[in-house]
Amino acid sequence: IMATAGASIKAGDPLYISAPGKVKKANASIQTSLEVVGVAANDAKINEQVTVIVGGKAKGFKKLVAGKRYFLGTTTPLTTVVPTDALKSIPVGIAFSESEMIIQLGSDLNSSAQ
Repeated sequence: IMATAGASIKAGDPLYISAPGKVKKANASIQTSLEVVGVAANDAKINEQVTVIVGGKAKGFKKLVAGKRYFLGTTTPLTTVVPTDALKSIPVGIAFSESEMIIQLGSDLNSSAQ
């Protein structure tokens, strides 16, 4: 899908809807940004268009570990370990290769972070 960047976004950033038609970078330690809707397919500055990948294979990542599950991070956009300061454990996808991820957005795996 297409949306307008509500802040600067980098390709591969997990995104949430910040206002109608606008997305911002999600963060597992900020309550208002936990509802991940997709991953940015391209870099975008504020008010530019960004393609949001909502499912399937996404390319362009760097240094992923194939077969590892990735979660919404706090200090980094994606992580293989749920951060200790995360409010929830939010699965984003599974690495297919070093540069590709199968986006499988999910809700909190538990009622609190793992």
